[in-house]
Amino acid sequence: MSDIFISHSREDKLLARRLGQAIRSVGWSVWYEQVMDGESRDEARKYAKAQIVIWSEASVSDDVVHREVQEAYDRKQLLAVAFDAATPPDSLITRHLFHLGDWTDDNDKAFQILVRELEELAGPPHKTIRWKPYLIAAASIIGLALLITGVVLVKRMNDENMADHLAWQQAYRKHSYEYFLQYKKDYPQGLHKIEAAHFIDSLSDQLMWDSVRVQRDAAMVMIYLNAHPTGQYVKQAQQIQDSVKDEQAWKKATTDGSLVGYKVYYELYPNGLYQSEVLQRIDAIENPKVAPTVRRKTPHLVHKYSTPKEVECVAVSPDGRKIMTRAWQTSAWLWDINGEVIHEFKGHDDWITCVAIAPNNRHFLTGSWDKTAKLWDLNGKVLSEFKGHTDHVSTAAFSPDGTMIATGSFDHKIRLFDIKGKLLQVFEGHRGVITSLAFSPKGDRIISGSADQSAKLWDLTGHEKLSLDSHINWVTDVAFSPNGKFVATSSRDKTVRVWRLSDQKHVKYKGHESAVNTVSFSPDGKHIITGSSDQTVRIWSLEGQQEHIVKELGNINDVSFVNNSDHFIVGSSANNASLWEISY
Repeated sequence: MSDIFISHSREDKLLARRLGQAIRSVGWSVWYEQVMDGESRDEARKYAKAQIVIWSEASVSDDVVHREVQEAYDRKQLLAVAFDAATPPDSLITRHLFHLGDWTDDNDKAFQILVRELEELAGPPHKTIRWKPYLIAAASIIGLALLITGVVLVKRMNDENMADHLAWQQAYRKHSYEYFLQYKKDYPQGLHKIEAAHFIDSLSDQLMWDSVRVQRDAAMVMIYLNAHPTGQYVKQAQQIQDSVKDEQAWKKATTDGSLVGYKVYYELYPNGLYQSEVLQRIDAIENPKVAPTVRRKTPHLVHKYSTPKEVECVAVSPDGRKIMTRAWQTSAWLWDINGEVIHEFKGHDDWITCVAIAPNNRHFLTGSWDKTAKLWDLNGKVLSEFKGHTDHVSTAAFSPDGTMIATGSFDHKIRLFDIKGKLLQVFEGHRGVITSLAFSPKGDRIISGSADQSAKLWDLTGHEKLSLDSHINWVTDVAFSPNGKFVATSSRDKTVRVWRLSDQKHVKYKGHESAVNTVSFSPDGKHIITGSSDQTVRIWSLEGQQEHIVKELGNINDVSFVNNSDHFIVGSSANNASLWEISY
């Protein structure tokens, strides 16, 4: 088992690797990767004698890191380091924060103090035996001349190997593309030339892909594909390339606005993202009609539902007559559409994180930090309990026919149950908290979103069918279109994307100024609605055009259209849910 466990966010992976290798060189065994020497993350954290947390802007807001370090903090086994100006959470402040922003080598004062603190928690480092050549020769047997010659040759070889070893050790500790490249240049036939070449290729692949994901530029994609024709992100790069070309061609066609321009787009991209729109525009030009003047719809507030605490989740019954919200930390309220509370559901031992209403309008679902989900009837009686997760339940949903329940958790897994609580399947593949999930309209597939920055499409046997990986921060919510052909994903990267599942092409929606927390399709599938921490709700066309903005008080945590109507419900941090209507 590892002596020391390093807890960090995904964004700080390279820093954790550098720190872990430096501590290893002192003599301790260290766990800092997803899998190290066959030891799982949970095993390493459980049996480590000391735990180090890397505080950064990313990890301070990472719930997984918080949960990991809380246990070590309670056991007084926690040490904290920072490479930037990140401030640890008040509840997890340790007696000393080691600032390693200027750390260059093992002689750094802050690093040496950290080593002494580790000795107090994990015990002294293991002594390593370093082989040093010694020549023992009997001068009387081999002669004085041979002895001198041997000593000179061995010393020269040792000097060369030692210089090689020291240069490699420095490159390995820095663990950067530049240092590995310098080692390869200085020691082209060095002892570690194969390892250096591997790290150079891997880090170059990762660095270039990070730039491609952020910029989404066609030229950058081509550079990446030429540099890494067999790289680990080739498939994703080709998808971005196709999507960017499609968007550019459509932009050119709409700027030109001519019949020829639209027909050229259609010939080039007969299965493009804007196939439906281009056919409509071609038809409108070839068969002009006098369209009646239509006044644009404007959302207006219909009703507010005041609650004691922030509304983190809302659900609307299929018949549009009931609304469900989280009321207190451990209870949920059921309202009629006019604002009267019908029932309060109590029974969870920890915070409620999600609510849902069954297709029959008579059964209700809640998920909680107590690691369970519960099925209730209209009178507040628990009909079934869904257990098995090893961490908080973060999201839950009914199948379209109401016969199955899916739950997602902080344990990175999705569990599928029948309505009576029998486990049917476990879905594994995400590397972060499951933030959201939804059944397809036919009930034969599930889409899930995660803090690992991806959304995944599954069949009901637990097989992963697609992975949608273009977001550069947490995927916060997912939704199926009514026809099941499209999926919408929202993210903390301030964008929303609508994906066509047949070829994974997508349209990116930009406009929110902060994290987008929730997304939903309109009942007719022609619009989507989004809510953000920028305190706005926005309604968009499927082509990505923003049509309406509703400004609310507080962060927007959840939004949902009311079935077969022009109404939508909003849950916010301003201690209320609100019902809105889009009318002429």
